[in-house]
Amino acid sequence: MKSAADGAPTLGPTLCAFANMPEGRTIILGLDEAAGFVPVDVTRVAALEQAVSDQARTSVVPSLRCEFQTFRVSGKPVLVVEVAGPW
Repeated sequence: MKSAADGAPTLGPTLCAFANMPEGRTIILGLDEAAGFVPVDVTRVAALEQAVSDQARTSVVPSLRCEFQTFRVSGKPVLVVEVAGPW
């Protein structure tokens, strides 16, 4: 869970760890954990998705497969990133 209010956070270590889990894991961008999981203003969801995709391709060897979905929470977009595991 990451706020991502200021753009894509650095996710290389997280992506690597999640990709090594048998079934992968989920990253949620756009909710502020420190503020009680309230949605933040993520205004450029497509750019955020591209930035995460770029990190999955360039910061981990071999590159990872991620799937993206956008949901609305209290009217604000939240990006859900499913990081595929090795199986």
